[in-house]
Amino acid sequence: MSACIAAIVPEEGEPLSLAVREPPPTVTISAYEARWIAAAERAPRLEATDARSAAMGIIGWIVLGLIVGAVAKAVMPGEDGSGIVATMLLGVVGAFVGGLLGNSLFGVGIDQFWSVSTWVLAVIGAVIVLGVYRAIVGRRQVGG
Repeated sequence: MSACIAAIVPEEGEPLSLAVREPPPTVTISAYEARWIAAAERAPRLEATDARSAAMGIIGWIVLGLIVGAVAKAVMPGEDGSGIVATMLLGVVGAFVGGLLGNSLFGVGIDQFWSVSTWVLAVIGAVIVLGVYRAIVGRRQVGG
């Protein structure tokens, strides 16, 4: 390992002095780590406007879930004994399931609140989740 020699520029009338410093240590990283570092440097940074839009996204999911849960209950009428909170949760989970199905089968996800594909996929997912919910609750009531 070599040392660095730095000349310190003196004030007028002072003698020249030299300082010996050790070089900074070298760090060796793998190609895998280099790819992760490069990807992290390219990643978008969270700005204040992004945090505000993320909060609106959560509110949008709740509104979407409430509406889609009610639509799913209208499509599949029947008594399941759940209230408005359960309907909203059913709709949010259904929208998530619909988004996963749409993304895996058709390459279309739930991206925008006012998109027709968002609403269709969310309703399909909510109907599926409602059917599973009623099968579980119905079995529990019959067996219990």
